[in-house]
Amino acid sequence: MEDTLLPSGLSSGRAGTLALLNRSLLTTAYRPALLTLMLVGFLFRIALLTAFPFREDEAIYSFWALHITRVDPLMLSVWPDKPPVFLWLLGGTFSILGAGEAQARLFNIAVSILTVAVVAATARTFWGKKTALICALFFALNPFAIGFSATAFTDPLLVLFGVLAFHAAVTRRPLWAGVWLALAIMTKQQGILYVPLILAMIWQLKLSSPTATLRHHPILSSSYRLLISFLGAALALIPILLWDAARWHVAPSPWDLSVRNYGGFALSPLVEWPARLKEWGSLLWYLTGSTWVWGLAALCLIAMPFRRTREKRITHHLFISSTLLLWSFGFLAFHLATTTQTWDRYLLPLTPFFALGIALLLARTLSLLPGNRTQLAAVVLAAVLLFPPAWTAAQGRIPIGGDRGGYAGLHEVINWLDNEAPPGSVLYHRLLGWHYRFYFFDDSSSAHNRFDLRWYPNSVYLADNAAKIGHESRFLVMPEWVSLRNWERDLAVRHIAAVERLRAGRFVLYELTGPPQEYCDWCFSRPSAE
Repeated sequence: MEDTLLPSGLSSGRAGTLALLNRSLLTTAYRPALLTLMLVGFLFRIALLTAFPFREDEAIYSFWALHITRVDPLMLSVWPDKPPVFLWLLGGTFSILGAGEAQARLFNIAVSILTVAVVAATARTFWGKKTALICALFFALNPFAIGFSATAFTDPLLVLFGVLAFHAAVTRRPLWAGVWLALAIMTKQQGILYVPLILAMIWQLKLSSPTATLRHHPILSSSYRLLISFLGAALALIPILLWDAARWHVAPSPWDLSVRNYGGFALSPLVEWPARLKEWGSLLWYLTGSTWVWGLAALCLIAMPFRRTREKRITHHLFISSTLLLWSFGFLAFHLATTTQTWDRYLLPLTPFFALGIALLLARTLSLLPGNRTQLAAVVLAAVLLFPPAWTAAQGRIPIGGDRGGYAGLHEVINWLDNEAPPGSVLYHRLLGWHYRFYFFDDSSSAHNRFDLRWYPNSVYLADNAAKIGHESRFLVMPEWVSLRNWERDLAVRHIAAVERLRAGRFVLYELTGPPQEYCDWCFSRPSAE
């Protein structure tokens, strides 16, 4: 049912003619309008392509993607704690476009723009093209989605698969719903949270007034739909589970490793809930990032009881809206009531459903306004209100998504080391090891790195190891946000001096110099040529 809202007071004949004209214009303009919104969303997202260096997890995932596609397909020597779907797709992107920050971010930007189209298609299925375009507008200019698009995190792909599963479920494609849901789970463990939403849609959805897009998809029994969805999930899961099973004799499953690394989940003490609510609430703010947009949403919610619906049967509208609302509250309650880390990216799965909800509110509220021009003006006003927070996000000035200045200067440090440091130099690290593994990745060497990377837990260990090295050059990068007490004194005790070679942004690069020691083969170890 299309959203053709007519001004009151028109004769039935004139109203019918105007409704037909409006529907024809909307049908003609829908695709160009949607493509325009996708282009606008792309322009906002591409602004962050090379603005900042990788954060630590971005570097980890990118290194894993290189390793799994170029060195070790089974990941026997490097153990990921994430399922392999994102790593395979990102590694494939590197194989086509080359390996680099921009290439990794282009992949997620493309994923985010595809999500705009899928969200619009989902809204169009039930609420018409007008609501679909409003939904696309709210997701294309969503500051939360913009902040995460130009990153190498797994979450944008997780969201795309989750929305595809939802769309397939509500359009009577249970096989594809199962496939996309399985791929979401095998992109990131958080995909499990989509399961109740997708199964609820597959089990209960019975459309009373299907749109043209659904007329050729028969309504099957609930049990049969679930069975088909399980088959689809199996088709996607079996190859991935076989990959995982082939590793068990050497390496742990990513699922097992994730439980070890993140400590599992438990109920958080009740006394901590107010503080956790404040932390999660501060992140939820950036779903709009604007007092005006939140105010617009509140105004639309208040106006809903005053709206008269002309729909005789709204069972499917009510079911979908209430299920999405219930799932969203459950999603938030899970993160509030458990010991889940309060990380911004955990809320990204809410963004497409938030766009669906607020677009539906706005589209329904428009029926209270007289005349299509007035309604169009209201939509333009909403776009104007969305623009400032979207622009702020595109400039990297919201604390959501990738790095926002903490790693400023890292690019200059990497370039200096790449151009000035002798091959085989020792590069000490404590917090930047994954960055070095990605930036200096070389699949032609046995260590897959042009430096001898050495981790140190404290300054005493650093000084002791540096003093035992023969004639290799030694380098240390010290971020200003790392506190390592007495490290220069501990080096001096072992007759090692830290000579500053470069100061860039929030990093200082030192070369460790001192009297050369006699070579010994027990002082350090490197990976064998095998």
